[in-house]
Amino acid sequence: MSLPANLILSAEPPNAIGVKDAKATSDEELVVRGRIGGRVDPFVPSSAIFLLVDKSLKMCNELHGDGCRTPWDYCCEPRENLLAAMATVQVVGDDGRPLNAGLRGRNGLEPGAEVVVVGRRASNENAGTLVIDARGIYVVKR
Repeated sequence: MSLPANLILSAEPPNAIGVKDAKATSDEELVVRGRIGGRVDPFVPSSAIFLLVDKSLKMCNELHGDGCRTPWDYCCEPRENLLAAMATVQVVGDDGRPLNAGLRGRNGLEPGAEVVVVGRRASNENAGTLVIDARGIYVVKR
């Protein structure tokens, strides 16, 4: 299955909030900024899903003297801090299920990339977990 043609945005959406702030709000419509990460591979293979981490957490390579080869996994961060600052982003079809199309490598979607996600709070999220049904993704240029 292919991804929506308008999924990757060419302009940065205004008024983005961090993942932690998004988790704290009850707003249904969200514009969230963060970094793709949280695991060695933050993408779900063959599914339109990835993990997003609040920018307030430092990737391992941002810490002095850390030589981590996968800094986007935030292995230097206590697990409870990471979980409190992480969300799941998914691109869903009309049936509400994630599309069967991998996102890694598309238009700069890579581990550690900073992105802004425009979407809606998913109806299938559990307490303490934020799941965003993405309608648009902007990859922040470095």
